[in-house]
Amino acid sequence: MAQKHMIEIHHLDHYFGQGQLKTQVLFDIHLAIEPGEIVFMTGPSGSGKTTLLTLISGLRSVQSGSLRVLDQELFGATKREQVMRLKNIAIVTTGQNL
Repeated sequence: MAQKHMIEIHHLDHYFGQGQLKTQVLFDIHLAIEPGEIVFMTGPSGSGKTTLLTLISGLRSVQSGSLRVLDQELFGATKREQVMRLKNIAIVTTGQNL
């Protein structure tokens, strides 16, 4: 049996704002993380690191694309399903607000 990815992301886009103020902040993200793999995300302020982490953790809803965590699709997930996801996710950040 093939090993499944812990996290698998395809064609993930994310936007903030609405109407004329709508701004794309994540562009066509593709990512696969294997079981036991340790990943460090680095980049300048405003590059989308925290936005991606909040999507993976279920703190923010997936707007477009596919995001699977522990073999469960988060695109289209209900708020209840997103909350249940938090029981299996741990994120370490440098910010105090998360």
